[in-house]
Amino acid sequence: MHARVEAICRRWHAKGDDHVGRAPRGMLLVIGSADRLPLTGALVGRYDSNVGLARARAEQVKSRLATDCGVPRQQMLAVIAGPASTPERREKNEPAGFPDDRSVVVWALWNAAADAAAATATAAHAEK
Repeated sequence: MHARVEAICRRWHAKGDDHVGRAPRGMLLVIGSADRLPLTGALVGRYDSNVGLARARAEQVKSRLATDCGVPRQQMLAVIAGPASTPERREKNEPAGFPDDRSVVVWALWNAAADAAAATATAAHAEK
């Protein structure tokens, strides 16, 4: 398993451990991105555009999180983002690519209110 995916898995399961016997009450937002450079070579035939490539990146990470981590697919949302650092026009001395824009970022969103309500309900149930 890729080290970054493994780190996300550990954090996801640690949050679940706060609620023994239950999955975490959160969502993973998986954001794929691509640079503005035109697709070339085999990528042209595989993806409709950079948007398609960004979507494929996000879906691949989402699939790995589900398969390798056991994160329920209904608790993940794959989205795409446009290039953040690729300039509109390329200068002569610019690099061949912009790796910061060729990435997937995962945000974990936790619902503190739901966690507090679950803890209150568990405590009330335990008192009965």
